[in-house]
Amino acid sequence: MFFDQGFGLLATAPVLAVAFFGFALAHRGPGEGGRTRRLALEWLVVALPYLLAVVTYPMWWAGSSGPARFLVPLLLPLAIPAAAAWQAASGARAREETKVEPSRGAKVVMVAALVVTGWLSAVMAGGGDGRLGYHARNDAGLTGAPYLEWANNIIDLPQAFPAFVPLPIGSPLQAREAAARTGFLATLPWMLCLGAAVLLIIRIGRSGPAEALVPAAALTLAVAVMLALSVLWGKHAAQTRPWTAPQKERLPGESVRAAFPLFQHEGRNPPPAPGPKALEQRGY
Repeated sequence: MFFDQGFGLLATAPVLAVAFFGFALAHRGPGEGGRTRRLALEWLVVALPYLLAVVTYPMWWAGSSGPARFLVPLLLPLAIPAAAAWQAASGARAREETKVEPSRGAKVVMVAALVVTGWLSAVMAGGGDGRLGYHARNDAGLTGAPYLEWANNIIDLPQAFPAFVPLPIGSPLQAREAAARTGFLATLPWMLCLGAAVLLIIRIGRSGPAEALVPAAALTLAVAVMLALSVLWGKHAAQTRPWTAPQKERLPGESVRAAFPLFQHEGRNPPPAPGPKALEQRGY
């Protein structure tokens, strides 16, 4: 319910991880930290029994629905610990109350998580005529997130992200155990790579120059994502998807017009595009 590529809470809204970081800082000091600590206890009293009940549902992903449908009632109070986490990374008052040193790197990571969440929300709401935010289980194989299929239909992006939706094979318990095992194995590289990237960005923010922080953070996160994708593609032996006949027929005209727009306006002919046989020889 947290890490599945299509139905997971943190996979589709990574900025909510900031709220759990704010709960973790609640025990550091009095004042605002004490009030956040009390909210954390109250939230856990309500959330834990609810989560235990929901994860026992045979269809924990709520059928054909949007991401983390069953977790939506728990999300609104998370705005408070998220604000506490931002304050803890901001200034002297936060240092006095939470005993945590302000960190420019942590703020950059939070902003990056917010940007990714906003991008995913915009894609799921507006891409594919609004259909990318809803999907159901794929009974024939891995249940890939529609926005990953929409983002690139050439490479197999869903194979490089965690998927926990079970296949209707064997008993329900066996199917869920197999899905959980493969899902957690796919989650581990992402947690290690992104966790190492976050720690490195925080360290750069404390010791490096301020003007280099944003480029260094972008490069660090890009490398972390690349490593996680490479590990999982290697694990699944995912290959480039073969081009279909309609794609091959459509590629020469559309791709050349998109790549050489000046030829359209100046009345010149674009360079010849590779035909279907050339594409097949190149491995497409």
